[in-house]
Amino acid sequence: MKLADIRRLAIKKQVCVRFELPNGMEALVDGHGTAQVPGLKEIPGFNIEENLKSVRVFHVEKNSEPGVRQGVSLEDLEKMISSLNPGAATSTDHDES
Repeated sequence: MKLADIRRLAIKKQVCVRFELPNGMEALVDGHGTAQVPGLKEIPGFNIEENLKSVRVFHVEKNSEPGVRQGVSLEDLEKMISSLNPGAATSTDHDES
C-alpha cells in the first residue's frame, strides 16, 4: 500500500485517514487527498511514504462526522482501498453516453 492509495481512498470516500508515525507525530490525509503532519513547522527529516510501511493501525474519520474516528487495521484499510478498484465498478458506476 502506498500513500497515493490512501489519498485516493480519502478523496473517493470523503474521509480523513490518520496514522501515527514512528517518531510519535501524527500524519493525516484529508478528503482532498492532502497529506499533512500537523505541527510540523519545517521540512521534515523523514519521508511519510517510507514511514507508512511500519504503520499497522489507522483511524478513519468521515468528513460528515468530524471527531468520530474508527480504528482500522492495515488489512482492513487495504480492503477498503481494494474496493475502489476500477475493475470492480458496477454498471451504475459509469456513464454510458
